Amino acid sequence: MSIKPLCLATLVATTLALPGLAFAGAPGDAGARAMPDAHKVFDEAVRLIDAKYVDGARPDDQLWTAALEGVLDRLVQVEGVTINALLSPADLAELRRGLAGSIVGVGVVIEPFEQVLFVKQVIPGGPAADAGVQAGDRILAVDGASVRGLSLADAVDRIRGPKDSKITLMLQRDTEEWEATLTRAPVRVDSVFGQLLDGGLGYVRIDAFGAHTVARLDAVLAELKAKGPKGLVLDLRGCPGGRLEVAVEVADRFLDRGETVVTLARRGGKSDVHRAKVAATVPGVPIAVLVDHESASGAEILAAALTDHRRAILVGERTLGKGSVEELLELSNGWALKLTVARMVSPNGTSWHATGLAPGFPVGAQGWKDPGYTVSASADPDHDAQLKAAMSLLQMGR
Repeated sequence: MSIKPLCLATLVATTLALPGLAFAGAPGDAGARAMPDAHKVFDEAVRLIDAKYVDGARPDDQLWTAALEGVLDRLVQVEGVTINALLSPADLAELRRGLAGSIVGVGVVIEPFEQVLFVKQVIPGGPAADAGVQAGDRILAVDGASVRGLSLADAVDRIRGPKDSKITLMLQRDTEEWEATLTRAPVRVDSVFGQLLDGGLGYVRIDAFGAHTVARLDAVLAELKAKGPKGLVLDLRGCPGGRLEVAVEVADRFLDRGETVVTLARRGGKSDVHRAKVAATVPGVPIAVLVDHESASGAEILAAALTDHRRAILVGERTLGKGSVEELLELSNGWALKLTVARMVSPNGTSWHATGLAPGFPVGAQGWKDPGYTVSASADPDHDAQLKAAMSLLQMGR
């Protein structure tokens, strides 16, 4: 069985920490360091470790796992992103839950910040929202244990849990501290948010390309279209990607039928061309696309397609540069490989892999990254320099 995610979607504070065995030489250069008869001397090296290593022998399965992780780590990667990786059954299940757009938890998006967990977003209808937790609150402890020094992955492990199980969070807002006991429940993550901005401009933010993205986008666009927007800001900042087919469907809403969305270049000179299948939902409306260094994969597909077809201007910061497609390939023991099987090529025939997309209008992220401000809750140009610039460009007819 295989499915094709573009990257690990970080939905609702979901992350995977995958250790690798480091090799000398540049990642991606399989010939940078090649030992003669390496496969023959692996057992010899294991025997020496068993006999000499100061901490004692290592289990064979542990060594073989590390070796496979090292092989995958040596394939082409992008700085800051694990592309080719070995996934445990737990990692695989976590990835699939994220791509499905529904998880069991309390319904918060968090990130470590100054020894606490900062609540970036509260999912409407989730246990945290029902308990009055707000974006900008800080989590100090989980079930009585301090979160100081926790990685994002460890924090997620503590907060997530079985349906109907209880969790107690120590929270802080300004100088007030209190405890809230929540009951974990399935939480559906809406990956699309929209509103009408001042000046008659529509605003649409896409957080990921998951199972419910297209349906939610159609609803948001229909609502905005009824108001006759004079322009549209499409916010892809921080969007890590998601499913390839969903990214293509989303691009379909902004392009004309038959226009190329993306080409996938595979080994042996083979390629797959993905084209728009329906007429644009909002034809003729000028679009500004917001991107930053965390915009990746599906976000880059969409940004490249709209700019190459002159449907949009690109505003913000250079994107991550994750221009590859991975397949999940299950192994016989329940583990899986996440392996690159194709490179993405824009409609103009260029690849952004490892280089990213450069915005035509570079603008720093002043305000948007500040603690306490999240555009998923409301878009505020007075506290968001990139959004303000995009709105000004649309109003000027750029």
